[in-house]
Amino acid sequence: MKRSILLISGLLATGIVLAQTATPPPATQGDHGERMRNRMQERMDAKFAESDSNHDGSISQSEWQSARLREANEHFQRMDTNRDGKLTRTEADQAFNNRMDGREHKRGDRGDRLRALDKDGDQQLTRAEIGNDMPRLAADFDRLDSNRDGKLSRDEIRAGRTPRDGR
Repeated sequence: MKRSILLISGLLATGIVLAQTATPPPATQGDHGERMRNRMQERMDAKFAESDSNHDGSISQSEWQSARLREANEHFQRMDTNRDGKLTRTEADQAFNNRMDGREHKRGDRGDRLRALDKDGDQQLTRAEIGNDMPRLAADFDRLDSNRDGKLSRDEIRAGRTPRDGR
């Protein structure tokens, strides 16, 4: 339990610091990058405001610890499906599997979107097929098209993934 709280605290601390000190995304990310940055900033602002219980514009150590404890308790409550105040290995495994299923679902959605764009069914995407439907993919087209044939294959798209893609 202590390890989870420390992990959550560390991640949130990193997020708050990054949100307050982050530089704007590179111009190549365009509107998508700006929207993502704005959403992250809004979440961090909300977390900060929620943690600042006395509304003095700063977070004391006790406010920080209280906020992290609340989040850890909420997380525990979500995982404790039988509401007995204890986590079994089965409940922990189920929570893990639910999280992984959510990630798989997101990947599936992207694959479905890519298949829908492939109008001629050749399992490759041209600039015309991508159009404005996937702006990041369109912006990265030249970088991803490693064989310079004017089409993106599944392998080219996979090879061009960056760590921020998370897929």
